[in-house]
Amino acid sequence: MEFLKILSGPLVGAVIGYFTNYLAVKMLFHPYREVKIGSITLPFTPGIIPKRRGHLAKALGQVVGNELLTGDDLKGMLLSEEMEEQVADRLVLAVKSEDYSSFHRLLVHFMEEEAYQERKGNFSVQFSELLCQQIEKLNIGGIIAEEGAKAVKEKTQGTMLEMFLNDRVIASVAEPIGESVGTYIKEHGSGLIGPMVAEKVDHYTEKPFTEMLTAWQIDDSQIRHAVQKAYHHVVDSQLEKAMEKLNIAQIVEEKINGMELPQLEQLLLSVMKKELTALVNLGAVIGFVIGILNCFI
Repeated sequence: MEFLKILSGPLVGAVIGYFTNYLAVKMLFHPYREVKIGSITLPFTPGIIPKRRGHLAKALGQVVGNELLTGDDLKGMLLSEEMEEQVADRLVLAVKSEDYSSFHRLLVHFMEEEAYQERKGNFSVQFSELLCQQIEKLNIGGIIAEEGAKAVKEKTQGTMLEMFLNDRVIASVAEPIGESVGTYIKEHGSGLIGPMVAEKVDHYTEKPFTEMLTAWQIDDSQIRHAVQKAYHHVVDSQLEKAMEKLNIAQIVEEKINGMELPQLEQLLLSVMKKELTALVNLGAVIGFVIGILNCFI
C-alpha cells in the first residue's frame, strides 16, 4: 500500500502533465470561433491560430517568398544542367511528335481553332500590306518608265525611227505608263498579293517540322543547342520580372487565408504532428518527474 501511495503522486503528475499539454495543443486550433456567454467572450476563444490566421498567413508568405523561394534559387534550379537537358530533350521530341508536327498543330494546343484561323488571317493581311508598302517604295512605275525608255532608245538606234523618237518623245510615252503601273500597284497590289501570301502561310503552317528541318539541314544537336541558348536567355532576362508579377508571398498569404480552418489545421498537423505529439508526451514525463520529486520533499 505504501508503494502504491508513493507511486500515485508521479502517476497523477504524469496524467496532469499529459492532459495539460494535450489541451494546450488543442487550444492552438480550437475553438474555431469565439465563444460567448451573453455579451462576454470567453478567454482563449477562438484558438490561437484561428485568431491570428491573418498574421500567420502574412508571415508564412514572406518567409516563402523572401527566404525559401527567391529569384536566385529559382534561377539556379531552372538553369541547372539537368533542367536545360530536360527542356531540350522535350522540345526535340515535340518537334518529331505527331501532336506538334506543324505550326498549326502546335498553336492549337494553346488557343482555339477559331482564334488560330483569325490570327493567321490577320498575319496574312498585315504581311501583304507590308509587302505592298515595300513595293511602292521601290517605285516600280518609275523603274518601268526609265528602263522602258532606255529599251526603246536602244531598239530604235540606227533606224529611221531614231529621228522621230528623241528623249522627250520617249519620256512623254514612258512616264504616263510608269505612273499608271504605280497607281495600279497602289490600288490593287494588296488584292493581288494577299491570296498568294495566304496560300504560302497555309503551306508553311501545315508543313511538318521534320520536313523543314531536313530541307534546312538542321539536325537534333543544332536544335538542342539553339533551344538551350534561347532557354538560358529567357530565364536569365525574364525571370526577375516574372517573379515580381507572380508575387509568391502574396499568393501564399491569400491561399492560407482562403483555407477552411479544419483544412488549415490538417495542413499544420501534417507538418508538426511528430513535434506536437512529443510535446504532449514531454508533459507526461515532466509531470511524472515532478511527482517523484514531491515524494522527497
